[in-house]
Amino acid sequence: MLLVVGEVLYDVFPDARRIGGAPFNFAFHLVQMGFEVKFLTRVGEDEERDSLRDFMQRSGFDLTYVQNDKVHKTGKVMVYPDPAGGHRFDIVRDAAYDYIAFTDAIEQLLRTPPKLIYFGTLVQRTLTGRQTMERILRSCSPETVVFYDINLRPGCYSRSIVRQSLLYTDILKLNDEELGVIAEMFDLSGDTAARVARLIKDYGLSLVALTKGDRGSEMFTPDAHIEMPLSQNVECVDTVGAGDAFAAVMAAGYLKNRDIRQTLSAATAFAGRICGIPGAVPASGDFYDQMKI
Repeated sequence: MLLVVGEVLYDVFPDARRIGGAPFNFAFHLVQMGFEVKFLTRVGEDEERDSLRDFMQRSGFDLTYVQNDKVHKTGKVMVYPDPAGGHRFDIVRDAAYDYIAFTDAIEQLLRTPPKLIYFGTLVQRTLTGRQTMERILRSCSPETVVFYDINLRPGCYSRSIVRQSLLYTDILKLNDEELGVIAEMFDLSGDTAARVARLIKDYGLSLVALTKGDRGSEMFTPDAHIEMPLSQNVECVDTVGAGDAFAAVMAAGYLKNRDIRQTLSAATAFAGRICGIPGAVPASGDFYDQMKI
């Protein structure tokens, strides 16, 4: 059983609206891969909630831990394409997922230790979110692998939030831009390998994955460093959700005790395939038939 904590929301593009949120995307992929996923999130009592719940139910999600909020609205992110091929995000504040509560049901769930707990930074931008995440992480068993997908969004993080999160982390996933932010935040010097080695040493990390866009990806352990180029066959429609897809396959490979080179290859390839479709999640389960993990 895997516990995924964080936001589900609507990514609102100039011409479309799509379900998103890094934790949701991560959970979606793992559900489609056959893992038992408990997804802890919070939505408003509005039209968006109904469409989200319907989609999640049709996609195989267990909705037991999808909380309802009578005060705050379901989350939204306004997405604007930028000239460089990426996207600019305007994350609507004071959303329902900012108020995920630590309930008796969560306490009961944690008594059967999850194999893995996944979380990010955005869900901790409010005091309520930070306190809930802290209680979950303090309550989890030493046997549980903690996966921190850092996902730094402007104005939604602080040094103390990141540091506290890293103290609980076993697996860290970040991109090269985020590594630059972290390097400045924690005074990490040297090249990429030196910066990551310092993170591994300072926080006792087991595995670090670094994504680099069209330059591929890297994985680091205390004893190994592997690089993987992006396939030349990738035809990019948009990059939304590529990092979440990478993270999902990375987690699957770790849980299945796959060799890190095999995991890195599969994660990089899957992220590239997600770039070839509109949005962060595929419309059909057939998309997963080519999975090699």
